Amino acid sequence: MRMIIASIDIGTNTVLLTVAEWDGKIARVLRDEARITRLGQGLNRDPNFLPEAQERALDVLKDYKKIADSLGASKILAVGTAAFRKAGNANAFVQRVKQEAGIDIRIISGEEEARLSYLSAAHDFGDSENLYVLDIGGGSTEVITKSAAVSMDLGAVVLSESIVTHDPPTDDELAAMEREIHRAIVGANLVSALAAPLGVAPKATFVGLAGSVTTLSAIQQALTVWDGAKVQGSTLTLPQIDDMIALFRKTTTAEKSKIPGMVKGREDTILAGTLILKAVMEAVHVTQVTVSDRGLRFGLIYESNS
Repeated sequence: MRMIIASIDIGTNTVLLTVAEWDGKIARVLRDEARITRLGQGLNRDPNFLPEAQERALDVLKDYKKIADSLGASKILAVGTAAFRKAGNANAFVQRVKQEAGIDIRIISGEEEARLSYLSAAHDFGDSENLYVLDIGGGSTEVITKSAAVSMDLGAVVLSESIVTHDPPTDDELAAMEREIHRAIVGANLVSALAAPLGVAPKATFVGLAGSVTTLSAIQQALTVWDGAKVQGSTLTLPQIDDMIALFRKTTTAEKSKIPGMVKGREDTILAGTLILKAVMEAVHVTQVTVSDRGLRFGLIYESNS
C-alpha cells in the first residue's frame, strides 16, 4: 500500500525533513529539507534549550508542517535526539511544538537513534555482518553494526562550543578536541563493543551519515550547488580527510564559508566533525568511508509499515 510519509529528525544542530511516497520497498522522495537551527546551542553551559534556539526550531517545524500537509502526507513521524536527552525543558518544548505546530515529537534514546540510522544504511547498502555505520551528530555520535551499537556523548556542536574560543582554533584547542574525542572512544570501549576492528573484515562497508560527513563529500567534490545524488554513495579516504583538517584548522569561519561545497551554518563545527570522523576511522582501522545522504529520518520511513 502506497502512502505519503513526512519524517523529521530534530537534532542538536539541524532539523531535517523528508517527505516520501513509500510502498514498503522504495521511498520516492517528494521533498528533502535541511535547516540549521542550532537547537542545542549552549547546552554545554545551560541545562535548558535557550529561548532563541526554541524559536528558531519552532519556526522551521511550523514550515515543515505546512510542507508535509501540502504534499498530502498521511502521517508525520518526528523524533528528537541528543539535545532532547540533555535539555531539562525538553518535554515542555515538545508540548509547545504539539500545540503551536501540530507535530508530535518522540524523544528517542541513543540506542534507538543508532538502530534507526543502521536501518537506513542497511536498506541502501545491504544488511550484513560486515556493515558498519557511523552517525556524527551535533550532540552525540553512534557507531552501529548488525549486532552492536555504541552511542557516545560526543558531537560536533558540543565539542566546538565547549572547547573552541578562537577563530581559527589554536593548536591547544585542536589538541584539546582530539583528547576529548579519544577519551570518548576509549570510555565507550568502542572497538571491544563492536567485537573486532573493522579492518579485519574482508568485505566490510563503512558508511558515514549526517551533515559533517556529507559536507566533507560536497567539499571534496567542490559542489557549488548541493546535489544529494552525487553525495550518496561517494567515498572519502583518510588522506583526503587529513587534507581537509589541515585546511580547516588554519582558516577562519568567514574563510571556510567560501570553500566550494561548504554547507552554510556548518563552518564553525566542521573541524570538530572531521576530527571525530578521522578518530573513529583510525580506531576501527579503516581508510575509506562511504557517504550516505540519508539517515535516521529514512529509517523512520523504512520501518513505518513493519
